Amino acid sequence: MNEVDLKGIDYTGADVVKNLIESNTSSFPEFKFVVRDITQDSLPCVDLILCRDLFGHLSNQNVHKALDNIHNSGSKYLLSTTLTRWNFCAEVEDGGWRCINLLIPPFSLRPIYLINEDCQEGYPSYNDKCLILFNISKMWMDKLK
Repeated sequence: MNEVDLKGIDYTGADVVKNLIESNTSSFPEFKFVVRDITQDSLPCVDLILCRDLFGHLSNQNVHKALDNIHNSGSKYLLSTTLTRWNFCAEVEDGGWRCINLLIPPFSLRPIYLINEDCQEGYPSYNDKCLILFNISKMWMDKLK
């Protein structure tokens, strides 16, 4: 985020790690940083929620809780990391890591835009890593039927 031009943007960063929030508050005093658990703490109603590299660290159950919480915030868009080549979503304990594809079960989200990050980490293993934009009110395929 330190490479993104946020002039004129009301930006709030959130994380469960208190030390990270304190460090970011000190390093970037022009922005607001708060401790939040995306699975249970209330979220503000905003134009865009960015969850980069977050859901791969959560269990499937907590990804669902986070998505419900995001939906309940009344926010408009979600931009989240997804690895599109993966055709299954392995389970992980919270804090671990796995590749996650939000477009397939058990999530089956409906995107409106995809940005390939051209990730070279572990190339070619993660070259399908994307940021995917969702209209939050219309992101669940099964609820649109």
